[in-house]
This record gives sequence, C-alpha cells and structure tokens, in this order.
Amino acid sequence: MLTGRRSNIAIGPAPILLMLGLFTLYRFVGLFYSYAPAHTFDESLKHGVGFVVFLIAFFLCRWNSANVERLLWLLLFALVIVVFLSLGGDWNGMRMMTVINANVSAALFLIGMHIAAYLYFASWIAGQARNDKGHLARNDKRQARNDKGQSIVRTDKVGWILAVLGVLIAMGFVLCVSVGATLAGGVSILLVCFMQNRGRRLKTFLFYVIILLIGFVLGAIVFTFLGGGGPATDGFFVERFSDITSNPYAEERIQYFGYAIDIFREQNIFFGSGAGAFETLLMQIQTVYSESKYVHNQYLQVLLEGGIVGLALYLAFLILVIKKLFAIRKQGIAPMLFGIVAMILMHSAIDFDLSFIQYIIVAWLIMGIIDAIPVDAQEDENKPKSKAISRLQAILCVSIPLITCALFLLSVIAGNMMRGALAADPVDISKLRTAANTAVAIDRPHKEQYMADYLVAVSEMDFAYADAEAEATADEYAEKLDLVADRSVGLCQALIQYYYPRGETEKVLHYAKMIRAIRVMDPEAYDIAINICEYVYDNGDEAEQMAAMEAIEEIENA
Repeated sequence: MLTGRRSNIAIGPAPILLMLGLFTLYRFVGLFYSYAPAHTFDESLKHGVGFVVFLIAFFLCRWNSANVERLLWLLLFALVIVVFLSLGGDWNGMRMMTVINANVSAALFLIGMHIAAYLYFASWIAGQARNDKGHLARNDKRQARNDKGQSIVRTDKVGWILAVLGVLIAMGFVLCVSVGATLAGGVSILLVCFMQNRGRRLKTFLFYVIILLIGFVLGAIVFTFLGGGGPATDGFFVERFSDITSNPYAEERIQYFGYAIDIFREQNIFFGSGAGAFETLLMQIQTVYSESKYVHNQYLQVLLEGGIVGLALYLAFLILVIKKLFAIRKQGIAPMLFGIVAMILMHSAIDFDLSFIQYIIVAWLIMGIIDAIPVDAQEDENKPKSKAISRLQAILCVSIPLITCALFLLSVIAGNMMRGALAADPVDISKLRTAANTAVAIDRPHKEQYMADYLVAVSEMDFAYADAEAEATADEYAEKLDLVADRSVGLCQALIQYYYPRGETEKVLHYAKMIRAIRVMDPEAYDIAINICEYVYDNGDEAEQMAAMEAIEEIENA
C-alpha cells in the first residue's frame, strides 16, 4: 500500500518517459516517408494520445503517491464500462463486439481483474492494526484465531487466494472470447502469485497453482452451462485448443508473421515502411486472400513499420520498464504491476492490442505509474541530475502533445473545408479548388485523398473544363496521384473516373490492371478491374476494344 507522500515532480531523469517519448516522436517522423501516410497518421495519433496519458499518470503519481491507487480505481471503473459495452446481445454473439475487438476486450478484462485483485488485497492490509514489530495486533477482528489467541492463517494468504480464485473464475468468460488472452492471463496471474510470495515458499506457490487450475475449470464449466449452446457446446473450445498445425486461427497468424518478415526484407530495413503499411503491402504479396490491418504481433509490427531503429527504441522502452519493476519488486504494488506488464508483453506477441487506442491508453497509463514510483523513500533531490537529459525530457513532454493536437486540429479543419465545398449545391468550382489546395497544404498525411476527391468532383461537372484554373489544378493533382496510385485502389478509381470522360482509355486500362496488381488475390478487386475493361470494350471503338481485350487477358492471367 503506497502512502500519500508528496515529492518534487522534477526528480532527475525519468528513463521510461524519455524512451517512450523518443519512440512516439519516431512514429511521427514516419509521416515523412510512409508508404501509407493516412494510416500512419492514424497510428501515430493513437501513440501521441497514449503518451499524453502517460505524462498525466506520471506527474500525478510523482507529485503524490496516493494518486496511484486513485488512478487504479478510476481505470478499473473505466475498464468495467468498456468491457460491458463490448458485449454482444446474446451469448452466441458474445464474440461480436460493439466497441472494440473481442480479443482486445478479453485482454483489457484480465488487466482489470489484476487491478481489482490488488485493490482488494491492498485495502485489506490497510485495514489491519499492527504493533511495533510488524505483527498483527490481537484486536484485529479480520484474523481467525484459535483458543490460545494465536493466528490460524495469514491474512495476506487468504486475501490472495480469494482474489486469484475470483480472477480465474472470471477467466472462463475470457476463454469464451480469446484463448490467447486466457493463456497469457493465466501465466501473468501465476507471476503475481510468485512475486507475492517472493519465491520463498514453494508449497504455497504450488497451492496457488492448484487454485488457479480449479478457478480455470470452474469458470469454463459455469460459462458453458450459462451459455446454453454457446461456444463450448459447438466445438469452439476444441477448435481453439487443437493442434497448432491444424488450428485455422494459429495458421493465419503464422502466415501474417511470415508476410511481415517478407515485407520487412523488401522495404527499408533501417526505418521501415511507416505505421499502417502492412495492410496495403500484404495485398501485393499474399498467396492466399485475407485481409488484416495488423500483423498480430506487436514486435513484428514495429519492425515492419519502424525498421531496426523503431524496434530498438521500442525494446529499449520495454527493457527499462522491466528494469524498474525489478527495482521496486519489494513494494506492495509490484506483484500487480509485474502481472499486468507480463500480460501486455505476452498477449501483444500474438495479437494487435497496441493498435487500439483503448488498449494503448490503459497500457501507457500503467507504464506512467511504474515510472513514477520511487525506488525507495529517499529517492529525492539527492539523486544526481543530467541537464542534457532533463532538457530533452522537457522538450518531449511539451512537443509531443503539441504535435498531436496540431495534427488532429489541422486534419479536422481540412476535412471540414473539403466536405463543406463538396456538399454545396451547386458546387462552386472556385471555392472547391481553394478548399482542396488549402487542405492539401495543411493536412499532408491525407493530401492524396483530398486530391482524389477533387478529381472525382471535377469529372462530374460538365462546366468544369471551361474553367482553365480548375482543369490545370486537376491535371496537376492527377500527375501527383499517378506517382502513388499503385498503393491504393481508391486512387486508381479516382484517376479512372477523371481520365475516362477525357477519352484517355489507355490510362483507364492501365489503372484497371493496377487495381488487380494492388490486391492480387482479392476477388472484389478482380471484379472491379474486369468491369472497367468491359465498360471500355462496350463503349469504345475497334482499337479501344482490342486494348480492352488485351487488358482482360492480362488481368485474368495475373
């Protein structure tokens, strides 16, 4: 139980804060070279928000250690709300989430159970009266006693047994949603038990293991019968726990891992392809069609997106977190923090938790608490400070929130300008051109989308080509989009819609073939490309019909 000791929030360098700040800033740098800048913008913004949450937790807890448990209570309440809102309407539909992904919801649920177990145990211990030697006072009514007044059981042991039993019964719910979260959660809870015992009593630890297994079985049984024809009775458990070589979920993840490594080798190995590039690049190299924005492995995701440099920063951040945990391992809150960090590290290796803003906020808040907890009561002004590191730390604390807010506000302003210009009836081509130029200038990550919207709008206006400036702007945008059209089906479609009314069928067929190449195994992309070629064939002259037939043959043989 942490006391409400206030301290100077400017205490020395905060290594976890510093490394997380560098990693977050590096995500923003990816906007300048990203393969998919719009996706990079979204992913970078998530981490920017997460860093702001980290700062809030860090400075609140550094200022007053009593804020640690206040934040944990608030976080627990928030997790209950999020997980509750994530449930489907009926048991069979439980895995259909309305707020976030099912596996991420399960992982958040287990983190919440870790926090609940700690708060239960901490409040129990805080309510006990102790004498000068640290023994429980005889007037403590929470303690069971024999006729001689001696303690029969240790209160902390009873508290942890009950807490762990509750957690593992609840894991029956998690089992119905995510096997990966269940396994990672089970290991993390065992780690909590081990750290609580400090590894001193093997018999006690083995007893905890038995309690965990009992809780696991009870949870599965309870939720199976409550389900009434739910996942357990339709073969769901058997399917998820079957041999890894025949489990479709495991096979899919292994395929994604292999694709991620292949993409990493083909792209810039030092700086990566930018956040969010996996979805686009996956479509170009896969041999069996599947769609996924994420690798389902945070470490490979960071390697692909940030290259060797990005992975090095991320691993350095995690190493510093683990190092700090071992430094505070004797404090009462340490077992819970060990369990949550273990949960985050293990489950993120088989899923995409840290691609969801909800999970990033929770994870980074916990990391902020860890960085804020002093190693000992004397960790104060006596700790030497590095001016260079302190200045860098201050720069990151100020610059990252400002960059996050600026990018978000500019994106909102640019998007509203374009939507307003496009929604006008009739569309004012002059205002649309001004809105497009402004949006492209102030919101660089989404500039291709604004250019594409402008081309489509111009192609639909008969009078547009009478406006020389409108045509010049459209031609300029088309030339710029041509350089990056091989990255997006949407850009190809916009260029097709722009060039076809102008009679440039050669370019139309070129982009139709490009659509097929971008999503080589996607049946929908195949249909789009073929339909475009058939439209050119049905409405073209003899030369255009021959070109369309050649394009169709090339698409079919791709």
